[in-house]
This record gives sequence, C-alpha cells and structure tokens, in this order.
Amino acid sequence: MYNLNTQYPSIQIYLDSRNPTTKKSNNSDLIFHFNDKIQVPENIQILLSVQDFEMPLCFYNINSNNNKLVIEYDSGLIETIIIDEGIYSACSLVTYIESILSQSSLIECYYVENKNYFYLVSNQNFNISNSQLGEILNLNNSITFEDNKYYYGSYINLTFISSVYIHCPTFQTNNLSSKKKGRCDTIQKIPVNNHINNILIWENKSNFKSKISEKVISDIEILLTDENDDILTLQDNCHWTATLQIDFIYKPTIYHHQGLNKILKNKILTNKLKPKIKQKVNKDNEIKKK
Repeated sequence: MYNLNTQYPSIQIYLDSRNPTTKKSNNSDLIFHFNDKIQVPENIQILLSVQDFEMPLCFYNINSNNNKLVIEYDSGLIETIIIDEGIYSACSLVTYIESILSQSSLIECYYVENKNYFYLVSNQNFNISNSQLGEILNLNNSITFEDNKYYYGSYINLTFISSVYIHCPTFQTNNLSSKKKGRCDTIQKIPVNNHINNILIWENKSNFKSKISEKVISDIEILLTDENDDILTLQDNCHWTATLQIDFIYKPTIYHHQGLNKILKNKILTNKLKPKIKQKVNKDNEIKKK
C-alpha cells in the first residue's frame, strides 16, 4: 500500500469509447488526447490505476485470430475451414460449418447438444493443425476409430475468453507478463466471469496501482486484448467506459552504499562529539561571566 504523502490531490480520468481522438482498431484500441496536460514535478512519481470498467459482452467469440481450421489427411490432402467473424452458439457454429463444407469434402461434423460435444468424422485418418479454433472445438484430443470411421472431438467451449486485459501502451509499468518474459504495459486484468446481465462490471477492490515514470501526460492509449494477447474484436455499437486515477507520491531518497556509510559515520561522530561540544560551550560561558 502506497502512502499518498504529497499535497497534490488525486486526478480521475473518465474514458468513454464513444469519443476517442483516434480509433486504431474498432473500439479495442483507442487514443484519447487531453488539452489540459498533467505535469508532474521533478521530485514526484505517478501511480496509475483503473478504478472501474464497464462493457457489454458483445465481442466476437469467433474472430480473425481464431476462425481457421486446417485438416490434414493421411492421403496428403489438406482442407481448410474458415468461419466468418461473429458471435456463435454451439448450434449456430456447427450449422455454419456444415453449410460451408463442400460436397467433395471428406469430413462431416455434428453436435450432441445434451452433452455439448462437437465431432469431426471422416472415412480417412486425419489430423488437426494447431489452431485456436481447434482449441475452441476441443479438437486437441487423440483421434478415435469406430465403425470404420475416424472421430475427432469433445466438448465445445465458446466462452473461451476468460479475461479482458487493459493495456496502456503510452506508459511503461513495472508489471511483469509471462507472455512478454518481462515488463509489460498491462495495467489491469479483468475476469470475464464477473458480469451481470451480459454486462461486464468491474471495480478495483484491491486498490492496485502501477508506478509510471512519465512527467507529462496529454495522450492516453487504451488497448483491450484477451488472454492470448489478441485484440478484442468488438461490434461497432459495443462501447466501454473506464475511470483511471492518477495519484502522486514523493520519490524515495536512494543512497548508494558508500554514501550511506558516510552519512551514518558522520552521524555517529556527531553524536559522540555532542557532549564535548556542550561541555566546551558551558566552559566558555563561565569564562565570559567572570
């Protein structure tokens, strides 16, 4: 917990995706420019925090990062399935895949609704290339052979986005990411399971803050990604709001090892000399009186 020990009051910044200065990628990558700059004195550091965040759960669960499935048959034939971006239920996704499979396709698909199971079936042995769509359809299991047919599949997971990550590329934080193998610009991770009526509502109950080193703030970029670091694909009418907070603390005084030893040594000597100095002053005062 930081001690907000300066005379500078905290500043809140209210962001709304409806009014950015620059839109870089739908509503998931926005830049906000402020005419009133925040200027930070030399001996002061900034703490940045996300106080709250609200967004409808209307981002595509199938997007350009996870809409491709490559099927490789033992015969050497390769078949590619590409899904249009959108919001799919298990039934609508299976129906769509069935509609785009050509008559010459060697694969069939079906869905067992009461088990939430999705299957790809073929008369030929086949393999699924590594893909995020394969993860959603849970096609990373081993293939089974039954009734002269090859089966690939298991339960389907279309609620695969577990968290929304809020990045602020404008600033460098001390936060670490295993994906980046070091420091990152993530300022908050928000679990998607925390929603009411399909609206993601989050508050900073832990009071987490990130220390940043910038001295002038006039532009803030906000980037929203999923846990795979892919930019969220939001519908055009899907908007979010957030409150950022800027707090101020004094920079800590850092002494180098030798300098600290010197200060401590001088302090010890001063303490030792105090009684002698006091004794000499008293003696001088007595002489003056005489």
